[in-house]
Parts: sequence; C-alpha cells; structure tokens
Amino acid sequence: EELGVNIFTGFPAASLLVEGGRVRGVRTAPSGLKRDGQPGGAYTPPTDVVARLTVLAEGTRGSLTQAWLKWQQVPSDNPAIFALGVKELWETKRPLDRVVHTLGWPLPTDAFGGSFMYPLEPNLVALGLVVGLDYHDAALDVHVLLQRMKTHPLFRPYLEGGEMVEWGAKTIPEGGYHALPRRRHGEGVLLVGDAAGYVEVASLKGIHYAMQSGMLAARAIFAALKRGDTSAPALSAYDQAVDDSFIVKDLYERRNMRLIFQKHGFYRGGAEAALMTLTGG
Repeated sequence: EELGVNIFTGFPAASLLVEGGRVRGVRTAPSGLKRDGQPGGAYTPPTDVVARLTVLAEGTRGSLTQAWLKWQQVPSDNPAIFALGVKELWETKRPLDRVVHTLGWPLPTDAFGGSFMYPLEPNLVALGLVVGLDYHDAALDVHVLLQRMKTHPLFRPYLEGGEMVEWGAKTIPEGGYHALPRRRHGEGVLLVGDAAGYVEVASLKGIHYAMQSGMLAARAIFAALKRGDTSAPALSAYDQAVDDSFIVKDLYERRNMRLIFQKHGFYRGGAEAALMTLTGG
C-alpha cells in the first residue's frame, strides 16, 4: 500500500466490465443481502473497479476467466482435467528430514493421484493427497482416503503424538500443455497462474509457474503502458514470453503424461509415463 497498491480484501469480483470487445475492469459482488436476495441492514452495493489492464489470477476454473474464454471463443486443444487436493498441517514430535512423494495407494488403480509430505519447520509437517476428478467410482471420497493414508507406516510414525493444526483443500488444473488456452491475452486482459492452467502434474509444479507468469505479465503490462497501447496485439508479447519460458518448456516435456494415465490406468500408464520421462515426451 505504501507503494500505491490498493488492496480490496473481502470483495469478490462477480463480473467483468466490458466495452465492445474490451475488458475495462471488474464489478464486485454486493454483500449484506437477505435470504430473498434483497438488501439487508449491512448492505454494500457492487463497486466497479475500472482499469486500463485487468489480470485474471482467479485460480482453477475462475468464473471470470471461464466467462472471458467463452465470450471470446478461445479454444484449447484438449478439454481441461481437474484434481482435488486435500491437505493437513501437523505439529509433530518427530522432525521430518526429507520430501516425500508417492503415487497410487490408497487410490484405486482406475484413479490418478498421489500424496506428499513436506517439512516446513523442525516440528511442522504438511501432508496431503491429490486425486484427479476423472475417477470412475462416484463414491470415492478424497477426504476419507487421506485419513486412510495417514495409517501407513510411511506417515504414521511422524503423526503419532502430534496434533493437526490446520486443514484445507484446493482444486488443481491438470490438463497440462494440451489444455492451455490457445490465447492467454486479449483486449485489456491477461490470464496468469492456475487460471491459464500452468501446472505440471508429474513434478507437482504450479506455484512458481504462477509467480513467473505474474512477473512476465507485469513486464508485458509495463511495456504496453509505456507505449500507450494496451490492445491485444500489444499484449501478445506476454504469450510469447510464457511460451519461451521454462513454464511451457516443462509442460511440453510432460505433455502426454496425465492423458496416458487417464486412458490406460495406473500400471500401463505408469510404465508409459516412465518412458515419456526418459524421452522428453
């Protein structure tokens, strides 16, 4: 805020403001509505936030991102694939001295996913389970699977005597290279992070892709504002910068891996994924 950044916390963006084919900003959602949708005593009306450029960083399948892609008819080569990750933070009696990734159990073999356990501090551990939402069994419950996973000898010794301090869940775009929108920029708008699908499933990479895409977007925006041209052609430098970066390079090398698990299941998918890792795709 000291640098001149306005932060509006607690005001979700409900819709895009557009003029012709151009994004002009966002409109926040009204708050303080009664059950029947009428304003209550604490009613706050919507606010229009207007900007020369708008960056959509909504995360997985954001409503404004999806509305813009549909409105502008921006396709992708493949449909998106999504996953659900459930996570817990534990204060432990025993410190964890390694990073743990697993694949498979306790998932059924027709579901794709795996677990992680990371040391955060000497006595603080994060663990979780990520499961693709293209599983076959409608009764599959990712939260229940995580509780079963914690009984495994790999995890249980670290958790015994400890205490869970926090938990949460997050959706993840897993479609990878083939599910990227063919265009992640438009008139007055850019897509970054999970909103654009920058996640590489095999190595569980996503956060630093989001950060890097944000930096590349900032550079493209700065250059566009200096020129006084915020049209889509002027912002195409963002797409080019992302395509030339390690983001798309990583996604391209693992471009078929998630799809092969979807098509062939755990065992054959695992064998082909190993070959893809050795051959760069």
